[in-house]
Amino acid sequence: VGYDSRVIFIFGAFLVPRVWLPPGTTWDDIRPDQDRVLTNLLNVDATNKSSFHKRSNWESSVNADGVAFATVSFSFGLFVMWDKPWFWDLKLCWYDYPHQSVPNDVWWYYLFGGSYYCSLLLTQVFIDTKRKDFWEMLVHHVVTIFLIGFSWTCNLIRIGTVVYLFMIVLTSF
Repeated sequence: VGYDSRVIFIFGAFLVPRVWLPPGTTWDDIRPDQDRVLTNLLNVDATNKSSFHKRSNWESSVNADGVAFATVSFSFGLFVMWDKPWFWDLKLCWYDYPHQSVPNDVWWYYLFGGSYYCSLLLTQVFIDTKRKDFWEMLVHHVVTIFLIGFSWTCNLIRIGTVVYLFMIVLTSF
């Protein structure tokens, strides 16, 4: 079973050798073999999808990815927000609004969360198989991206991080 034609088109357009590789080099030139080991994400060949042919294997993988993301994201969020006084006293979320600066670690947390939900939206629309809850999840991802973007744009970062942290916990169940 091959890849969906949309996936081939997207990756084909993105992975143009003249953009990413030195002149005269092709992707086949940097493919690992028995004589040399090269970097390869998780040492998994992207063309081998045999374990995902069965729907149950795919769904188990998706569920495991969600649990892994929720664990990492929640842990990262606690690490970022543990020393923030407004995490412990929500009244401080509004103190000095809208002139609140964004700490570097909170900036990364927002980038991490926004990127994840953008990737979920794109994979759901272009790659994932359609499920019964397709439209509900699509609306959920769009609304989440909107809320992250809106809170960033309006400098509602403090309350946004608190809401986002608890949203991760609630949506993982």
